[in-house]
Amino acid sequence: MRTHTLLALMATGSLACAQYPAAWTTFGNNGLILGDMATGSAEMHSSVMQPDGKLIIAGEGYDSGLNSYYGTLVRIDTVCGALDSAFGDNGETTVTFEQRTRLRGLALQPDGRIIGCGMIAPDNFASTQWPGVFRLHADGSVDTSFNHTGYVRMQLSGNPGDFITPFATDSTITCLGVSSNGAFAAVRFLTNGTIDTSFADNGYSYQYLPSWALHYENAGIQLASGAYLAAVIWCDPNVSDCYSFALAKYLNNGQPDTTFGNNGIAITGIAGRAGNALGLTELPDGRILIGGNANGALVVRLLADGSVDPDYGTNGSSIVPDQGQNKGSRLVVLADGSTLQFGRPDVIGACILRDADGQVVNAFGTNGVLPLGGYAMTAGHLLPSGRIIAMGWDFGANTDYALAGLTPDPVADGLPVITVNGADLLSSGTGAFQWYLDGGELVGETGSVLTPLQNGSYTVSLTRSEDCVFTSAPYQLLNVGVQEVAEHSITLIGNPVEELLQVRNSGAPATFTLIGTDGRRFAQGLIAPGINTIAVGALAPGAYLLAWETSSGMWYARVLKR
Repeated sequence: MRTHTLLALMATGSLACAQYPAAWTTFGNNGLILGDMATGSAEMHSSVMQPDGKLIIAGEGYDSGLNSYYGTLVRIDTVCGALDSAFGDNGETTVTFEQRTRLRGLALQPDGRIIGCGMIAPDNFASTQWPGVFRLHADGSVDTSFNHTGYVRMQLSGNPGDFITPFATDSTITCLGVSSNGAFAAVRFLTNGTIDTSFADNGYSYQYLPSWALHYENAGIQLASGAYLAAVIWCDPNVSDCYSFALAKYLNNGQPDTTFGNNGIAITGIAGRAGNALGLTELPDGRILIGGNANGALVVRLLADGSVDPDYGTNGSSIVPDQGQNKGSRLVVLADGSTLQFGRPDVIGACILRDADGQVVNAFGTNGVLPLGGYAMTAGHLLPSGRIIAMGWDFGANTDYALAGLTPDPVADGLPVITVNGADLLSSGTGAFQWYLDGGELVGETGSVLTPLQNGSYTVSLTRSEDCVFTSAPYQLLNVGVQEVAEHSITLIGNPVEELLQVRNSGAPATFTLIGTDGRRFAQGLIAPGINTIAVGALAPGAYLLAWETSSGMWYARVLKR
């Protein structure tokens, strides 16, 4: 079970009315999960949701000593990000077929087995970097019933390349791919790993760009119509800045959709790159968004026919300039049509929020950019709850992969914080509560509100799932049982108060301290004989203690500030 204890109170007031996604502090450790699962680095950029609500997140790692890539996968719950111990080695696993395995995309078969695709090679020679597809059991172990080895590798149009994204049914696995010579491909396998010859032309369908492509900067999706869309960065040799976005569309039967672009291929003519995570998503109205970088974070919108949509941003594109490497640019479309783009603006892992028209939402984060713990997030997964799990990597030396949580309701999804409301203590957060006094459980006190019966140190635990329990910082309560008039020589005039507290002293001078119910001191001084005035207008509404010392001891009176 993952438990967390808060050592200090967190400021939550500014988040209570948050309009945009903000830190989901009950995810992982204060909003972050950092993993170190194998030798070298690891970057997460793909994900798939299981029917039980658990999320598989995948990517690839690189071992510089061996100059070799390997696939990386983790499985977490989506309540607070706890690793699933039933998957791999305590929630994490790596896969390597032959010497080099790069993992680009994921899919689930209806029976729960996991399909991964990317590149598989026996060595480091470019000519052997062939597209590959593999299958794992639901627990993350290799399924050797798939092609007798667990994987298939093959050339596309006689060239090296990558498979981009798999799509699985109960009887077939369809992979989109792209080769180094600029050939798009759609290939369909049967579930045993053999080619489905009933698909397209004996299992294969090709479309060709005029020139070569960066086959490792790619993306693929299945559209609402059932058609497939692949995207890649290609090079136009006729222009000096040759890199731009190109897309190919296939019907569900594998035939090119000749109504899209020019006989199935659309070339945007808008310069851009993508690192290892090209963004590609379909909007509800059928238009298409592509995310990449071009001296900044770039998003381009296309119409459903593949032409650039001039109504988006400026002439079809939106750029947020930066001086860093906007590595990774995948997209999440929110319910209101706005878009989060993940990446590394100014070398700081962050996300950028644009509205539905491609304009940056400056009220989000700082001028539209929200840092994500200093880690390079390359993609995000939108959960049915509206929460978002961002995934990426640490470009430092201490962490392989990094995950971050965002939520539209940071108070409900926040850590438990105790505040006072009149005579009651309240805890923030959502889940199952249990209150404690001086470390002992208060039996039956399991709501978010507690009416304390005695002074002491109060804490509350918040349970969001079996694996996720959080404990608040202690709240020191001092005013239970304090009488309104505690000593006859000093009395309060006009209590409750708003701006000024008047104190009448009919005895000797006494030193005083005004204390909050959490033990903080707000004022101190001398109560002289006669009428004294203490300014309290700047204090928050609530209960306070006026404490003073005389020759006969310490005395207290309760002050109520409106």
